[in-house]
Amino acid sequence: MLLTVFSFPWFCIAALCAAITAILPLLLRKKTRDEKRDFLYKLSMGTLAFFLLYKLWLFADPTYETTIFEELPANLCNIALILMPLAVKADSRELMGLLFFECPLGGLMALLTPSEGFYDVPVFLLRNDGYWGTHIMVIVLCLSLVTLGIYRPKLSDIPVSVLILFVLALFNHGFNTALRATVCADSNYFFTYGIEGNPVTELMMEWIPYPFLYLLPAAVPLGLVNLGFYGLAKLGQRKKEKV
Repeated sequence: MLLTVFSFPWFCIAALCAAITAILPLLLRKKTRDEKRDFLYKLSMGTLAFFLLYKLWLFADPTYETTIFEELPANLCNIALILMPLAVKADSRELMGLLFFECPLGGLMALLTPSEGFYDVPVFLLRNDGYWGTHIMVIVLCLSLVTLGIYRPKLSDIPVSVLILFVLALFNHGFNTALRATVCADSNYFFTYGIEGNPVTELMMEWIPYPFLYLLPAAVPLGLVNLGFYGLAKLGQRKKEKV
């Protein structure tokens, strides 16, 4: 059975992601905030270890061609997996804001538009398990910051998270430019050079035909998504307070 977007296996993966996100607050409902933080820290560390094993496996997979410069942990979801244990351990509001407002969307986009080599391939291919498993956990971990009551978002957190995201994107664009000029002509972390075949980014490139700058119009829908996340989080908090 092949794994493609909106196939039966894909819906099973989406359902698994939703189920884990919904079940964790029920399992930990009697725990204190510190106990929940400790659990999420351990879960994020375990996920990070799984991610590193998955990346190592890519180099051992004879059916998947890649180089170390194409697998650096510089994309948003990779960064989220690295920052999550740091954010929880340090109880950093700024990092948790970035993780909650921006990173679940990155994980969702990875599930909707998987990278080449991770779709139209057998479901139980090991590299598939790594790709889909890590992106599921990005969504679960980031949303759990709020569903477990560890992080209570504020409207003022949104511009801070967007600013951090912008700085990360700008840094990655410079990183891409350096790699393209030296050892990796296709470097495209944070997709600052566009995504060939993606109708949305191709349209944006028509509007602003310059690498990195073409992403700027995305700030508007991103802000709306952030407001949506904030609204849902506040709604969930009010329901908990009534119970």
